[in-house]
Order: sequence, then structure tokens, then C-alpha cells
Amino acid sequence: MKDKTTDDLRQALMAESNIDSYLRENQPFFAGQSIAELLAVYYERTDLSKAALVLAGKVSEVEDAIAAIGTVTLESADAISAARSLYDGSEADVQSAVSNLADLEAAEERYCALCNYARNKNVRVLVESCGLFSDTALLGYFVRKADPQTRGVLWDIQHPYRHCGEKPKQTVANLGDEIYYVQVKDSVVDENGEIEYRMMGLGDLPVYDAVRELHHKGYDGYLTLEWLKRWRPELRDPDVIFYHFQTYMETLLAEIENDEK
Repeated sequence: MKDKTTDDLRQALMAESNIDSYLRENQPFFAGQSIAELLAVYYERTDLSKAALVLAGKVSEVEDAIAAIGTVTLESADAISAARSLYDGSEADVQSAVSNLADLEAAEERYCALCNYARNKNVRVLVESCGLFSDTALLGYFVRKADPQTRGVLWDIQHPYRHCGEKPKQTVANLGDEIYYVQVKDSVVDENGEIEYRMMGLGDLPVYDAVRELHHKGYDGYLTLEWLKRWRPELRDPDVIFYHFQTYMETLLAEIENDEK
């Protein structure tokens, strides 16, 4: 143990698949650390986002491994809450996320049942990257439990970018070939923190980057405008918006193809 530094041990923990055995082997080092510190390391060693880890129940896996050693102090429920709050937001955000775990499990059961029912019916059941599933690492984790012949993702480019800070390259990496349909729009966030929808090209959503990543991936499905006038009556009429969308997207696609030459 003397020739191992703290960084060495943390890096090893990030790469170790058997957490329990590794913690036992290095018990003298880990005995003085809190659950929050150990969970912080575990968050770093996974491909899933921290929010996805909480919702996927992976936190309990680490808690059980540490508890089995018997010498690591589980300081309090507050320590576990602190560790969970290390992900993207506040403790209130995490508690809200954790409260969705039972709903997520129920949704998973129903989604798998729908995908099974869709077999041999020329139907694919898509889940949109919205709400809880704006975190596309979690969305990918969720859909991949269902039948590959009938599962899939509807990528709404706004939500992962606005709500989870994902760049299109990361979203496409998270979802890969699960993307079967894409909703496109443009928007800005106003001074009050509210989303204000704009005509294509007049907002700051990374539409070009999103379409370019899809092009690189070989996506050949639809790029569809979502214009929410039913819920946002102040938006401009569809006859103007749709024509502009078609013109804008044709120009954008031509630019991407030209850049690839």
C-alpha cells in the first residue's frame, strides 16, 4: 500500500469491474473515506451520466459493496444524499429524480411489452428525448432493454441540449443507431429563463451540428419540424414557418454535403 498514491487507487477503482473485491483488497485506504467520496469516484468510472446512475439503481450497488466490508463509515443519510447530489443539480433535483425510479421501472415493463407486441407488425415504438429522457445516456439505457427489432428513439434536438447541456455529438454517441426519427426546431432562452421559439436559423440551437452528426452516422430518416402553435398561440402561422423550414433545411443539407467533399 505504501507505494500507492490516492490518485493511483482512485484511477484503479474507476477501471475495476469488481468493486467489492477491489475495496476489500485496498481496505486500509478506503476505510477512512465517506460514502460520498467513494460514490464520487464511482460516478467518474461509468459511461452513464450521474442522473442515469441514480435512476438505474447503480448507487445501491456501491453502497452494498461498501457495507459488506464493514470498516467504511457510512456517515449518515445526509452523506448519501450529498453523494447523489454530485451529479448535475441540487439535492432537490436528485430527490425528484429518485422519486421517479418506481415510475421508470413501471415504464420499462410497459415499454418492453409494447415492443414485444409490435413484433411482426411493421411497427417501431419510439421514445422521445424529452423530460426525464432529455438525459440521452438514460434514454439509451432504457430503450436498449427492449426488443431491438421494434424499439427506437425519437430525437428532439432541443431537450438534451437545453436541459442537459448535451452537444449533438454526445447525443448521437449515446443513442447511436437507436435514432429513427428527428424533430427539429429553433429557439433561444429569454431573460426570464423561458424558452422562446424562433424561425429556423434565428435561434441558437445547434441544428447544423445535429444534422451533420446524423449525416456522419448515416441517418436516412425524416427531419421534421415541430411547431407548437396549439400550445403556444403567439407563434407565427404554419404556412410561413413550414415554407421557411423547407428552404432552410435544403440549404443546410447542401452545405453539409459540400463540406464533406
